[in-house]
Amino acid sequence: MHDSFYSLVAGTLLALATGVVNANPMTERFIPIGQSPGLSGTVTFIGTVDSIERTDMIITVRNQNQSRRAKVTEFTNIWLDRSAVGQPSTVGSFPEVRVGSHVEVKFRDADPAGAAEWIKVQAQ
Repeated sequence: MHDSFYSLVAGTLLALATGVVNANPMTERFIPIGQSPGLSGTVTFIGTVDSIERTDMIITVRNQNQSRRAKVTEFTNIWLDRSAVGQPSTVGSFPEVRVGSHVEVKFRDADPAGAAEWIKVQAQ
């Protein structure tokens, strides 16, 4: 009796934990630029869009110390961070990424020279 109860509890907790981990990409879009716990500034790159190669879908982002290039693919999520104007974030698209935009980029597989997993763009 006790073993099956503990197995049920352990299974439920595992399912809940897995759901929370898997839900992260779904909820990431609602977190303002620079405020993603454990990601912002360590796994992500925050800066200003310095240049855009529209045909190759590559952006160059620069901050005070360095610049990084990010490839935008059909799998890259782009979100408009509207927290500065008291609005919820929305889904964006590549044309909304502009030179001068403040952005946060998370690279796929933590590869700072590769494709962007997601890009948050500070909405104007």
